[in-house]
Amino acid sequence: MQIAAPASRFKANRDALEIASGEGIDRGAALCVQLALDGYILGEAFKTMKVEREDREALRATLYTLVDTTPKLPDRRSRTHRGARP
Repeated sequence: MQIAAPASRFKANRDALEIASGEGIDRGAALCVQLALDGYILGEAFKTMKVEREDREALRATLYTLVDTTPKLPDRRSRTHRGARP
């Protein structure tokens, strides 16, 4: 498939997953959000689905809830003691 070749070469989704994981977002939650957004974008692009504003807002709220309830890594910048271990 011609569209898949450039996408797989740039590894955009894999890179975004690594960034999200590095920010303390649960890997499963980050993957779920990515796949949901990929489906949304493809549905809109191929005109197989039209998501109305109300449904987009519901989707956005659900995805934020999923990410907001995942464990977060401690903010390393807020440490008061130098050399403290994680």
